[in-house]
Amino acid sequence: YRDCHTGCVERGRMTLQSTGTPPVSESAAFKPTKLGVVFANPERDWHGRSGWDVEVTYATLAGEAYWGIDDLAVRVHQARQKGLRVLVRVDYAQGQAIPPTEDYLALTEYLQYLRRLARDERLRDVYAYFLGSSYNSLGSNSQARDNSVTPGWYARVFNGYGTDVSHADNAIQTMQAENAVVRVLVGPVSPWNTDQNGTRRYEIDVPWLNYANTLVAALDAGARAKAEVGIPFAAPDGFALLAPGAPELVGSVEANEPRIDLRREGWGDAQAGFRVYRDWLDIVNAYPTTHGLPVYITSTNTFTTDEEVPPAQNYPRGWLTTALSVVDGEPQVQALCWFLDYFPHDTQWQHFSLTRRQGRMLDVAEELDTLLANEGESR
Repeated sequence: YRDCHTGCVERGRMTLQSTGTPPVSESAAFKPTKLGVVFANPERDWHGRSGWDVEVTYATLAGEAYWGIDDLAVRVHQARQKGLRVLVRVDYAQGQAIPPTEDYLALTEYLQYLRRLARDERLRDVYAYFLGSSYNSLGSNSQARDNSVTPGWYARVFNGYGTDVSHADNAIQTMQAENAVVRVLVGPVSPWNTDQNGTRRYEIDVPWLNYANTLVAALDAGARAKAEVGIPFAAPDGFALLAPGAPELVGSVEANEPRIDLRREGWGDAQAGFRVYRDWLDIVNAYPTTHGLPVYITSTNTFTTDEEVPPAQNYPRGWLTTALSVVDGEPQVQALCWFLDYFPHDTQWQHFSLTRRQGRMLDVAEELDTLLANEGESR
């Protein structure tokens, strides 16, 4: 490769020894599944399934170990060798999902990193990138708590909403200039979070849905404004979603929670559990340029937010099977990814980890393995 400081470009290649194994793209051995994980263990047996792997990288840590571009390229290669489709979440910095509102220096740094990702030949097999996560929460705005990412600013970063339509200093045009077939997804809004609201009220008037509704309306307006002057492909290629479960609200049939409409007093008709994905779908499908776009559940588990009970303590056996059955009936939903599989660098996520198998995580790990081995045989 050459010019890796701006995104590796292939200089040439040489085969030292042939293994006789066809490239992943030419192999018919992998059968698709909607099942996936965050931070896939490279040793996981996917039983011949082409599942999903969610990876994370940070613009301000581009040269650092693990979170930077070189280690990301290694993980993408390992995942593709397993037949996995890789979704890469691109944050600005740790604790700061998207450049702070109207911080144009941070925006420039972020766009430079997105350009580098799109240009890097080692990452050409990335299925899609999604920009940030939970940016409506204070926890994802740690560098600018008094200047949190607004829906309008996110849309401005994503496709130039609210700026001169001739300007290309936005994520989707920056990445497409380097890689015309790159997929760019909208990062997920955090459900049940009241840190920010939105000015465009949704039919269910709660902060997280108002925020999402305002955001999607802005993205739609930005894409239509570009299209009117002959600039195509400014709409998102899809949406990443967060859809945690809430089995603690169900009672004696916790494993069936993904099928159950859950309401909380004061939330009206807003979903309070896994079926929040349906609220997100309603908003995505309400606007012309986003209607029908694919969505990807990039994080799900049974963490109880109110009491902070992890899945290792509260997971009801059979919950993942039910959730998969539900999304298998939703053609717009492409992926269902458990948070998380394997993170060996510290222990903060050990009670969520499929690999560590602590407490009831043993049940989740066995269930995932069974689903991958038997998927399609009994359904």
